[in-house]
Amino acid sequence: MNLDESGLWERISSLAGSTVHTLAQQKPNLITSVSKSEVIIKGRETRPCKADLYNLYTILESGETIVSDDIQWLKEKRVSRICVAILAQAVPDEIEVASVGRKVGIRRRFYG
Repeated sequence: MNLDESGLWERISSLAGSTVHTLAQQKPNLITSVSKSEVIIKGRETRPCKADLYNLYTILESGETIVSDDIQWLKEKRVSRICVAILAQAVPDEIEVASVGRKVGIRRRFYG
C-alpha cells in the first residue's frame, strides 16, 4: 500500500499519546500531539514535520534500507532518529526494522 501524504499523516496522527522508541538506542519519546504540520514530542525542542516524514517515506520506495545516521538533511535538523522510529511505528505493515552491520534502519516490506 502506498499512502499519499494525508494518508501517512493520518497514521502518524494516530500515534498521539503513545511512546515511540528510537530503533538503535530504544530512547522513549512521548508524542504529546500531532498538529497539521508537525509532531510534538515531550521534552524535545526539535519537531519532525509533515513534509520531512513524507519525503522519507517516499525515499523508502527505492527498496534500500535507510539508517538514520545516513539521512543528512534530517540529521542537520536533529530529527533523523525520531523520524525513522515514527515511520516504523506508524506503518508497520509497510516498513520493517532491518540491521545494516551494527546499525539499525528501516526498509519497505513491499515496494516497486
